[in-house]
This record gives sequence, structure tokens and C-alpha cells, in this order.
Amino acid sequence: MQICKILTAGFLAAMLTGCISVDYVGQTYTRDNPAPIIWFNDAKSVPPNDYQPIGRATVKATADYDQEQVREAILDEAEKRGVDAVQIVSAQAVEVRKKEISDPGNSNFGARTQPQSRTADYWEPYDSFGKPSKRQVHASSVMEFHVKALFLVKKERYEEAMRKFAEEQRATIEVTPMPNSPAAKKAQ
Repeated sequence: MQICKILTAGFLAAMLTGCISVDYVGQTYTRDNPAPIIWFNDAKSVPPNDYQPIGRATVKATADYDQEQVREAILDEAEKRGVDAVQIVSAQAVEVRKKEISDPGNSNFGARTQPQSRTADYWEPYDSFGKPSKRQVHASSVMEFHVKALFLVKKERYEEAMRKFAEEQRATIEVTPMPNSPAAKKAQ
């Protein structure tokens, strides 16, 4: 019984997160600071010289999710990456597919016809007086939210991480000139 509950919870979690995808490219830091992640809606609101971008995220979500759910998905990814702030670069609703829905009408009668311009036959509805009835065609769009965001850390954290990285770097390959090369002759 316990296994069924765990599987059901996992299945529901997969369904809910399956329609919001967050693709991240960049560095990951450890998050020691319990302060909340700061949200910037545009580049103008980011204080100059306070933050350094360390990565970018591209988010795609179906229209089933509202803006707050997309925002929470971005903040969850930012929490995993140890960032201090998120800056939104762009956010837009994009039409990913358009389809037409044809209403068959309320006719009870009809006939198969084969027009001269088509090789396949189709059903043409007639009203109760034997006259062709018009079909209502509705356009339906499938939309997605596309968001691009920068993940930011404080300049001090960035500079400290780069200093540690530079200290850890070591020359792993020793370059020795070829015996007959001009560099080897100069060294002698």
C-alpha cells in the first residue's frame, strides 16, 4: 500500500513538472545564504555593478500553467544553482500550433459528393429542406510561454569563486621544444 502511494505521488509530480521545462546553461554555486532570491523583471531594475551573470535559463511551459507557476519553476531552478538574483530577459506567449475545428452542423441528412477538384469524396451536410448547410469553422491555437532569464550572483561571490578557481589551476602539460626546433636552439 505504501508503494502505491509513493508511485502515485511520483506520477503526479512527473505530470505536473512535465509541462514546464527549464533548460539551464552556466555555473552552479553553493547557496549558504538563506535570503530569498531577488526577482528583476528587466535589465533596468538590476543595480549596476552589484551582480554578475553566471548562467541563463530557457523556460517553456504550456498554456495550462499561469505566470506564477512559471515564476516558481524558475525560482526552484535558481535555488538549485545557488544564485542570488534572477533577471528576466524576455517573456512571451508563442503560438506553437494552430488547428481548425469544423462543426458538422445540426443536419440530419447528407450525401457523399465528389467535387471535380478533389479525388476523395467527403460528406456534405444538408438541412431538413435538402439545401446544403454551411459548416462553422473555428480556429484554435495551442500556446506556450517562452521565458529567457539570466541567473545572477553578487559580484563579491563571483570574484571569490574566480580567485579560488585561479588558485586551483595548475599547468598539467609541460611543454618541451623539439630537439631541432628554433626554440630548442635558443634554449641551448
